[in-house]
Amino acid sequence: MNEPADSDLIAAFWRIRPMLRIAHHIPGRIRLSVSLKALASGPKLSAGTVEALLARLEGITAVRINRAAGSATVTYDPKTFPPDLWSKIVTADRPAIEAEIRRRLDLADA
Repeated sequence: MNEPADSDLIAAFWRIRPMLRIAHHIPGRIRLSVSLKALASGPKLSAGTVEALLARLEGITAVRINRAAGSATVTYDPKTFPPDLWSKIVTADRPAIEAEIRRRLDLADA
């Protein structure tokens, strides 16, 4: 299976972002919930696409998707990936957070 292109990963993120919420968070580990109802009626994305995007971000050390629960548990280095960045990823204006995502994917000039 081929890895999605970076532009595909960013596009996938913007499609699922309205469905995300922070379910639980301690520095170094966060559980993101995705509305199962929204997923059923929204874009058809594989868990692998979501996992691929999260795993590529600088500072992310592990991603575990629970399809049945509609959640992703992400382990990260809080020194590299500031804990307050998560709330910005879920709620900030698109231009600001897209620039941060591109930087963390090393696509700043792409």
